[in-house]
Amino acid sequence: MYITNHNMSRLIEKVELSANEILKLPDIQYFISDQELTQLSRAKKFFQGAQTTNLSIIKEVSVPKDTFTKLYEGIPPAYHINQDCYRLQNHYQNLFIPKEVQAKGKAEVQRFRKYVKTFDFDELEQESTIIAIKAEFGFADERFAKEESNNSGATQIDFTKLLLSDIQNILNSSIQEMKNFSNISKIHEKVFQLRYRTPEDICRLTRKHNPQTSEAAKNLSELKHHLLLSKMALFQKEVNFNINNINEQLLKNNGFRACSTCIPKTSRQKIIFV
Repeated sequence: MYITNHNMSRLIEKVELSANEILKLPDIQYFISDQELTQLSRAKKFFQGAQTTNLSIIKEVSVPKDTFTKLYEGIPPAYHINQDCYRLQNHYQNLFIPKEVQAKGKAEVQRFRKYVKTFDFDELEQESTIIAIKAEFGFADERFAKEESNNSGATQIDFTKLLLSDIQNILNSSIQEMKNFSNISKIHEKVFQLRYRTPEDICRLTRKHNPQTSEAAKNLSELKHHLLLSKMALFQKEVNFNINNINEQLLKNNGFRACSTCIPKTSRQKIIFV
């Protein structure tokens, strides 16, 4: 079976953690927020326990409540048997629903969702598509299709085939680049003040700034993203976490369902995170 990085993150977020289990990470602590430190601590505990019968490490991952404020919401997590399933491979950018549409009620929100989902995300980047959607639903929110949250959690670095020493080298390189970032220019020095924000927030908060600031923010966002990923990958290697051997019951206990598009009624398969 296969699940997305986004759904693995949802599992990790539910790992129960006591105060004395918060890690001390002096190598990267200057570059991350307390929330990110807690998330890394949860991840390490998850990697240590997810292959065992210790199912109590995770609080139940409930189906997220539908607040009718996002395009994709209120959907149970799914596992896939087909690696090529388009629902697994797609990079869902979870767009925020305009306030004007929300104000017209749930039925209008559902109509909006159905209409917008007929477009792929390349089309949603086109001004002509955005104009058509605004005309259909009668709103003028300039932020539509520009403010989003990522549902896929796709990464540009594949750590699965790397040795522990390779991952450590990537981490060391990211740390050094973070240390040097503020020295590149005055703009970089100012952008570096956002280092405690999430990679997504770093880009979002500088989107309307001048091109030089936006580009520096994009670089910081990518650098921090790689820093967090490599640290998490290091935790996996250190405990010999095998993503093929995660306890299946752990998923079932946490509300995962079969993808209606790709999975038939079949025998159990191994689980791979992608």
